[in-house]
Amino acid sequence: MDSCLFPKVGLEHPNFFLNRSRESPISCNAILVFRMLRILKLITIMNIAKRLAAITFTLVLLPSSALHAVDAWWITLNAPNYTLSEHVKTRSHAEFRFPEAEFLGYYRFSQKFNTRLGKKWTLGTHPTIEGSRSRSQSDYNETYRIDLELNPNPIQFGEGGPTLALRNRWEVQWKEGRGSEVFNRVRQYTTLTWPVNHDLIKFYRIGNEVFYDADRSVISMNRLYPVMLGLPISDAFSCSVYYMYQRSRVGTSHSWRTTHVIGTSLSF
Repeated sequence: MDSCLFPKVGLEHPNFFLNRSRESPISCNAILVFRMLRILKLITIMNIAKRLAAITFTLVLLPSSALHAVDAWWITLNAPNYTLSEHVKTRSHAEFRFPEAEFLGYYRFSQKFNTRLGKKWTLGTHPTIEGSRSRSQSDYNETYRIDLELNPNPIQFGEGGPTLALRNRWEVQWKEGRGSEVFNRVRQYTTLTWPVNHDLIKFYRIGNEVFYDADRSVISMNRLYPVMLGLPISDAFSCSVYYMYQRSRVGTSHSWRTTHVIGTSLSF
């Protein structure tokens, strides 16, 4: 296997914690630049223009009231899957949240390890670090997590019908400044995806995620995704854009804060 960072499509191995390259930095960089140029050569100027038009068209489709009320912009990055064994794959994941255009209020980095359990289930084990701060803070408050998932295979309803996917996650958290105290949270995320396979839109998806604070025994958050659209950028790169409506409980009270988010997810 090519030990430089990127094999098949020019992007093999950008996993944050698994860089085992033995090549010299100069040779790896040369190969990387060559392969990136080769990929870019496959995407014509017309295709790029069409994809940008798709993103613009998508934002126009989103509810105008939601666009005016946007509170944050989120960007998610997913590296390619890297095969560790016959049943285990891993990929790097990062997310950045901007409450304001020039202010990074949140970041998250994780290394996702997914293990196939027979033919119907997948076990996920994801070490994660995340940090957040407000405008008035100079430093980020960090949280260290282990995310454990047990997810069934997606279910498709008929040929050309929607696909149901379930993600069941238990988070074990250690928060900065809280010593060895452990926090537990359960999350359940459900999506329905309809294939579109148009030249500009690959799929349409809706979703909802519920957060349960196990330590306080309350539902602490809910995220509703009424609009998620997949954009077919290229064979080696995909993009989706979404609008999300989030409700967060204030402590254990019956009061809720609402947040409107426009997000983009990029996968290699």
